[in-house]
Amino acid sequence: MAINIEWQVKPPAKKEDNPQLFPRIIDSEIVGEKQLAERMTSLGGLTTGSIKAALNDLAEVMADLLREGKTIHIPELGSFKLSIGTDAEIYPDSDRRMQSVVVRGVSFQPDQEFMDAIGRPAFHWKPTTGVAIAPSASQLIPRLKVYFQTHDSMTRPTFEQLFRLKRTTAYIRLKQLEEMGVIQAVGNGKGTKYVSGKVSSSV
Repeated sequence: MAINIEWQVKPPAKKEDNPQLFPRIIDSEIVGEKQLAERMTSLGGLTTGSIKAALNDLAEVMADLLREGKTIHIPELGSFKLSIGTDAEIYPDSDRRMQSVVVRGVSFQPDQEFMDAIGRPAFHWKPTTGVAIAPSASQLIPRLKVYFQTHDSMTRPTFEQLFRLKRTTAYIRLKQLEEMGVIQAVGNGKGTKYVSGKVSSSV
């Protein structure tokens, strides 16, 4: 069975670069505990009930070990470790740096044996709404002018939703619009808002 993919646009690293496409898996079926246990039972040796119990125990044990800062390595599968970050902007003189540390997720590094077992799957291009190319900064200006006629400011999430942009693309476009003088950033970190710039009325 082939894996369904669609093509999306990768924002250019530089203004003069052409956009590049990258594939993304779509319509990915979620395999739950029951299906996983049944597939493992078909290999023989264990019952579905014992496998489900083992999976539940494994999740609990792994959570405990990761909470202790351990890296878990399962032969022929790979290694698991915590991915951490901060919930605020931290500087060398910050006095609450330790309190800001949070868990972002769990990173997984597969073993080569696992990757070899996956091999090279078959892929099928399944166009959905076609390749959606993100608008350039210049193309966003007219709609921004309309927006600021009824709004004093805009947050990054609002900008993403208004123009249906992915987070990375939105970040790039906001920086470009700032450099063009169309908008101006006010505040720092998560509290940053964007207001109409000096040149927006004349663009």
